Amino acid sequence: MPDHFDSEKVSKGAFIAFYPKTDKPKIIEFQLNPESIRRSLQPQTTGVEGTKANNTREAISFVLYMDSHLGDDYFQSTNDEKSKGVLPYLSALELLLSNAGSNSAPSPVPRSRGLFSRFNREPINVERPVSRKETPLIALMLGESRTIPVRIRSLQITEQAFDKRLQPIRASVKVNLDVLTESESHSDPELEKLVRGYQRFKNTVAHNR
Repeated sequence: MPDHFDSEKVSKGAFIAFYPKTDKPKIIEFQLNPESIRRSLQPQTTGVEGTKANNTREAISFVLYMDSHLGDDYFQSTNDEKSKGVLPYLSALELLLSNAGSNSAPSPVPRSRGLFSRFNREPINVERPVSRKETPLIALMLGESRTIPVRIRSLQITEQAFDKRLQPIRASVKVNLDVLTESESHSDPELEKLVRGYQRFKNTVAHNR
């Protein structure tokens, strides 16, 4: 975990983006925590077929739901009396992909409290290949104890309802992540801290069962 970040300040699930030329990370906190989280683990093999390396390849996926009519000011614009719907949150997530190679960070998204809400429609895909060197260092926060270094593989965005100005007021985002491993962290001290911290967490939990 980078020294300048305090995980206890995050009360809900969130993405934490560490940009190269900024002193503080940007927090994109979930309006609603996901109902379920899918984790897929496979042994990583190198060299001779069937030979296992020390790393385990882990993938994480979940769906985020957001609704600007939940009764809080999570999505209200500070510069305009009119609501911008869920666009600020969607844009902040998309910038984690589209700001590849940029040293400037997106504006933070306000935090919220709310109840889980569920909606289903066909998704709009937002996907492109990215490399670790192009993107900010991203951590997935799942509570105060689980900090996971990740690469966002894809976002599937479904804008589900609109106001009269065609601003989306309700949406869901399917998030697909790859967990970064020790073999990817040797040239990045901050990433190495996150990778080792996540491994220590798993070891501690396993030993305390």
